[in-house]
Amino acid sequence: MSKWTVKFVLPTIEGTPIDSLNRRAAAVGTPGYADQTHHANYNGHHVTLYWNDYRGYYVADYTWNGRNVIARGTFKQCLDACVSYYAKGHIGSCVWITPRVDDPKVSDDTEALELIAANPQIITKEEDEAKESHLTWQHTCAIESVKDYCFPNQIALRFDWELMQTMDDRESYLDALKEKYGNAYY
Repeated sequence: MSKWTVKFVLPTIEGTPIDSLNRRAAAVGTPGYADQTHHANYNGHHVTLYWNDYRGYYVADYTWNGRNVIARGTFKQCLDACVSYYAKGHIGSCVWITPRVDDPKVSDDTEALELIAANPQIITKEEDEAKESHLTWQHTCAIESVKDYCFPNQIALRFDWELMQTMDDRESYLDALKEKYGNAYY
């Protein structure tokens, strides 16, 4: 992996609290469930595009139930593969792009910067970090309600989507869960 920092991104595709619940369940469930949800539309992946110093080419890959390489070769080939993957619109998909512009061994990688500039979807990492997160208290509660397969005895928040939709904030949701079930956690 390149030692230089991420410069550009295709921002995370936003989803609903139910999508957050499904994504978390796929991530912390059994390996079999992770494999079955590999191509689920709510399970977009965090793709990275970077220069492989050892092999001498760009790589676009993500990790899900193992390493998955979607392209190797020129920056253009890898960027095209990333944009194609991102265009599928899977919830949670994002792409982090690290061109070699800071590499002291490379005098010029203007092709990469020109290709990035030609794609209006690609923004800088700083622009992405400055954006307000789409995650709400409902997303957080949905994520907290999934039990981790590695810790089967852990306490998890109850999930009641109908009840959650009628509440204005986390505190009132927790109070409503206690009233309905006797406890907000199980």
